[in-house]
Amino acid sequence: MTRTTSSPPAMTPRRAATAALLGSALEYYDFFVYGAAAALVFNVLFFPSGDPAVALIASHHSRRSPWGTWPDPSGRW
Repeated sequence: MTRTTSSPPAMTPRRAATAALLGSALEYYDFFVYGAAAALVFNVLFFPSGDPAVALIASHHSRRSPWGTWPDPSGRW
């Protein structure tokens, strides 16, 4: 029986740049879709009563609220 050793995958700058571009594109797409949904759907769905302007602001704010609960990477909690 012959042993074959596999080499680690090649880490090239081109591959890293492609991964970064893909990740950034997906992040932008997520931001765009959520912003459109917050403006068109979430304000009516989650805040049906009351002032429409306040409902729109509250629906856009719901995207930012989880970031306040994430731990601080510097450990200053």
